[in-house]
Amino acid sequence: MTYSRTLILSLLGTTLLAFPTRPVEQAPERKPAATLTDGKDVVQCVAFSADGKKVVAGGDTAVRVWDVGTWNELHRFQPKVPALSAAFLGEGDRLAYGGKCRKDQVQGVTSVYLQDLAKGEVIDEAEMRGAYVRALALAPDGKRLAVATDPAVRLYAVADKGLDALKSGFLRGAGDRHVNDVAFSPDGKQLASASRDDEGFALWKVTDEGLAPDRTLHRSNTEAWSVAFTQDGNGVVAGDGFAVLLLDATRANAPPIELGRHGGGNADVRCVAVSPDGKLAASAAVSDGYAVWDLATRRRLVLLEEAGAFSVAFSPDGKWLATAGGRGLVQVWDVARLAAGK
Repeated sequence: MTYSRTLILSLLGTTLLAFPTRPVEQAPERKPAATLTDGKDVVQCVAFSADGKKVVAGGDTAVRVWDVGTWNELHRFQPKVPALSAAFLGEGDRLAYGGKCRKDQVQGVTSVYLQDLAKGEVIDEAEMRGAYVRALALAPDGKRLAVATDPAVRLYAVADKGLDALKSGFLRGAGDRHVNDVAFSPDGKQLASASRDDEGFALWKVTDEGLAPDRTLHRSNTEAWSVAFTQDGNGVVAGDGFAVLLLDATRANAPPIELGRHGGGNADVRCVAVSPDGKLAASAAVSDGYAVWDLATRRRLVLLEEAGAFSVAFSPDGKWLATAGGRGLVQVWDVARLAAGK
């Protein structure tokens, strides 16, 4: 806590009043463990590899991969399309990514690209109906890849040579319908989706053949943006407009629990994540930045202010939180320090 200077009111050189102003509370200065980019490119997504050794960020003109710990850049390539989503496959030697449709593609058709990082080339392209690939999620066993697109949740089997299409889950209703986010349950038997349709937040059964409708979790009154399962698989953290909700994954249409809200006019919670130990959740909102929440006490621990916050991801060991946003900054934060409000 610091005190501001003495305030003096004067008129025509005559002092009228002098007194010390009220103490000014200063927010603690929080510094990331690493800043990986220079802010020259819009960054839309960030993700860790399953072994926690690599972290990737995708943007309009570049996809970059760094070593976790040293934070040295390992790979960089220009994506076929602006990358809105990315996920490591296998041993972290392959990367799936997607975004908008290519200029040479038929309108309403887009793709997921599979990049061999060592070779520096695309080794497979899964083409599908949809204007965007908004999110990707890899199953815990690494054998399935879920894709959020229009107007369906796509599911692929991950093979050595590429991606094999399985049965998709299609949205209900009419008009502009699209899936914003997808997330697998810890056991890989369920998939949660956040979408603009009649369902909002929904669950799907994951079978050998593909996806089958399960139940509606919560019908959004704004727009269902993002989902992440809790560690026990019984709950789903959800970004619903500017609110961060905790949904009951064991019942259909159970009343949601609100963890808190992001501020500002355009406060869409574009991404949520849950820490590996299940104690914390993180959220990214376009308007005011990145927040970390205590799931037990249901309170916000910290807000990292950032205009245009798009993506958050916890490392598999729970040590790091990676953030990425429209200002082009990819930063990594020490989770223990954030949890302590530092």
